[in-house]
Amino acid sequence: AQKKAAADAQGGAAGGALYWDISVSEGDAIEAMAQLNNAGLPRRRGQNLLGIFQEGGLVPSEMQEKVRFQQGLAEQIANTIRKIDGIIDADVQLSFPEEDVFNPEANKDKKVTASVYVKHTGVMDDPNALLETKIKRLVASSINGLDFQNVTVIADRARYLGDTTLIGDNLTDKDKDYVSVWSIVMAKDSVGRFRFLFFSFVLIILACLVLAVWMLYKFLPVLSAVGYSELFKLAPISTAQLRAEAVAAAEGSGEEESEEEEEDDEDEDEDEEER
Repeated sequence: AQKKAAADAQGGAAGGALYWDISVSEGDAIEAMAQLNNAGLPRRRGQNLLGIFQEGGLVPSEMQEKVRFQQGLAEQIANTIRKIDGIIDADVQLSFPEEDVFNPEANKDKKVTASVYVKHTGVMDDPNALLETKIKRLVASSINGLDFQNVTVIADRARYLGDTTLIGDNLTDKDKDYVSVWSIVMAKDSVGRFRFLFFSFVLIILACLVLAVWMLYKFLPVLSAVGYSELFKLAPISTAQLRAEAVAAAEGSGEEESEEEEEDDEDEDEDEEER
């Protein structure tokens, strides 16, 4: 590519803008236009209030001075926003309420507001960058009496970015769409994998809990027989001890049955004697 000053360009001393003619080979024309589109060039400036209220007399009116101040302040803030990496273009609109000199109390309810239009390459889609909050703070701090809540930012992502990237700007990460799932910020294409892993993990935990309850239900009688202290010992539970406990339990139940039979026999003998 070749760059040379345009024939109708004015020097810096003349106070005009400096223009350049850029020429590329025919094979690189599409790529060059994509690069210009990525950078938001050429910028087309429409008619604004500052152009409408151009100074037409020796003594400017109060309205002209007010418009020049507001437009100059808005343009200065917009130029600062354009310096942020990933911002293609920005426009700032300010609204200063009219003050009523005869009713000062009514001026308290009137607030300064600002709206910011930002065209970007995708950098504002990243919630971790907090770029919208930073722009609001920049605008609110630049204007006296402007509250942070009264600043509105409209973000517009460029539709066509082409396959090329700007020098020093990595668009592969910034072009990703981010979403928030349960307060967790992640790439949009990772939501499906995240949900699959999350619910699989939940099902595994539930299965482990059910298995633990079932094992506790099955082994609770064994622990009751040998004592809960055996659970905290490194040695395995002895099967001989379990058999001994079972035999002792069986003998105990047999003795109880024989005692009950003897008591029944004694009761029958007493009844016969009474008769």
